[in-house]
Amino acid sequence: MKKGIISFIIVLLSAGCLNAQSVNFIYGKWEDVKARAKAENKYLFVDCYTEWCGYCKMLDKNTFSNAKVAEIMNKNFVSVKIDMENGYGINLCMKYRVNGFPTALVFNPEGQLVYRIMGYADPVQYLELINKALDPATQSSCKGITDKVDLDFPQFYRDVYAGSGKRKWPEKKTVTDFLDQQKDLLNEVSWSVIAVLSGGEKYTQYLLNNIDEYSKLYGSEVDEKVNAILYQKLNDAIKNKDENKFIACLNDVSKYISVNKEETLQTFKLSYYSGVNDWKSFAQEFKVYIEKNGYKDVGTINSYCWGIYEKCNDPKIISQAAEWMKNVIEKDSQYAFVDTYASLLYKSRNYSEAGKIANLAISTGKKAGEDVKTTEELLVKIKRGASGK
Repeated sequence: MKKGIISFIIVLLSAGCLNAQSVNFIYGKWEDVKARAKAENKYLFVDCYTEWCGYCKMLDKNTFSNAKVAEIMNKNFVSVKIDMENGYGINLCMKYRVNGFPTALVFNPEGQLVYRIMGYADPVQYLELINKALDPATQSSCKGITDKVDLDFPQFYRDVYAGSGKRKWPEKKTVTDFLDQQKDLLNEVSWSVIAVLSGGEKYTQYLLNNIDEYSKLYGSEVDEKVNAILYQKLNDAIKNKDENKFIACLNDVSKYISVNKEETLQTFKLSYYSGVNDWKSFAQEFKVYIEKNGYKDVGTINSYCWGIYEKCNDPKIISQAAEWMKNVIEKDSQYAFVDTYASLLYKSRNYSEAGKIANLAISTGKKAGEDVKTTEELLVKIKRGASGK
């Protein structure tokens, strides 16, 4: 028996990385990796990736290679990489409704899905997410997700997961007709169709009216779907510059969002004001954001400030955004952030300081292997501005 167990582990590790400075990912059959996690009483961490996903590669390069991340993950997880567009990965992608990359699925030792990590994060941010994934207080209950992977999905749903370049999206009527025929709209197949596709206003409202029931079965996924529905309403309000629709959308957030409600309301306000170019309202709301959150999410601040650079022409707001970015680069002087600061200084006509910061951005970017062409072009504009040409 001992010999068999040892051989089994060696086979799984043979394709993995044994470097203590990076996460030890293994490759093996789905049932085998689940069995190993259970045998070792560890959580199972599934890195859902695709070959074309740039951020997946960034996770490998910047985050999974970090010593602190590796230490925590190798201690607590059996970690596996699965290509979601090939082989059994497609089945898992359909089953667990993986619709963006990178995504990480975290299962407890008993094989129950308890947490999802969406998108790219640097090592510090990822450590926070990993600790949440391991904490029962922040795990999600997914009682409606069965152990069976290969469910009786309709063909139009399978077509959505056919892989890059092969995906086919059904017409709304096809989805609605299918849901109309279902006796149980809470079961796993029906939920998969509702979660991934649009069944029209009828089934959008059905979900909103039954949030509590769906949440008991599918946990945080329901929050993600409700957020997507509300963001669609927000985008419609922005597209039509319709303040009444915007107010109705905020009311829906207050009614249907239970987790991070205040943060969501603030995000919706910032998105709407920037989307309709109401920069005075945006600046007022963003000051509240900074007062409340400080500079812990510098990436978000950079994104909003870049929007000001691109679209806003109010000198006061541009100068305020430059001040925000000055504080950002004091905390994190990565190339993209320094470039944004230089751009805002240029637009505020502070050419002397803009030139210094642009040169700093260029040197920072080159050291990091970034393409600094746009900043070099910005520096030319700064010099022209300074010379009055």
